[in-house]
Amino acid sequence: MVIASVYFLPGKDLPIVSFWDLLQFDKVGHFLVFFVFTLILKTGLKRQVRFATIQQRSTLSALAFAIPYGGILEYLQGAVSPDRNSDLMDFVANVAGCLVGIVIFQLIYGRE
Repeated sequence: MVIASVYFLPGKDLPIVSFWDLLQFDKVGHFLVFFVFTLILKTGLKRQVRFATIQQRSTLSALAFAIPYGGILEYLQGAVSPDRNSDLMDFVANVAGCLVGIVIFQLIYGRE
């Protein structure tokens, strides 16, 4: 919910920075948010015990939720937020964050 709320802040409420600053910070921000989100999601899905199939396929489940979520938010940001637009490279940064989150989980806890 926190991620979604940041996506829909009006563009006029965002700090004004130069194009190059925005480009670098923006992509890093997308990457970090989805890195942390996927790492937490993967951890939660792996630790839950109620649904064995989801636990066993926690990597696929985390990616199957996080990647479309990032795509939907990016699309909606451009479609409904004033002064904001959708950006394919933001989505690419989201996906990269998701994938690196899974890799870091596996480096810390080992493979499933």
